[in-house]
Amino acid sequence: MVRLCRILVIEDNELVLGVVNEAVSIEGYQVELVRPPVDHVDDIDFAEFDVAIIDLTLPRGYDGFGLAQRAASCAIGVILMSGDPAQFERAAESGHAFLAKPFRLTDLVHLLEEQLKKTGAQCEPSREVAAA
Repeated sequence: MVRLCRILVIEDNELVLGVVNEAVSIEGYQVELVRPPVDHVDDIDFAEFDVAIIDLTLPRGYDGFGLAQRAASCAIGVILMSGDPAQFERAAESGHAFLAKPFRLTDLVHLLEEQLKKTGAQCEPSREVAAA
């Protein structure tokens, strides 16, 4: 039996978090949401996930690029996102997938599927949810 793909989303903006959660859930993926500074990010075990979607412009004290490095060291897919143009070049040079906010949900889903393929994740989306 193949397990469900687990997607981690680290985002402090509730509106963006809700939209990303809904888009990824509709595709049949299991989603876990982390909201810095409300949720403590230092305890995240990135190895439990297949892809991490990480906002780069997190509240002070949280480093999106550092979180991306931790995630990548666990051999999972990483998608960075930011609405801050000052972050765009550094994100593009990071080697991780990147979405500039605002973005189209189809672009998010496409990058998510790309990351799952790239890492060879042994998981599938829920067929019931994705087919609905």
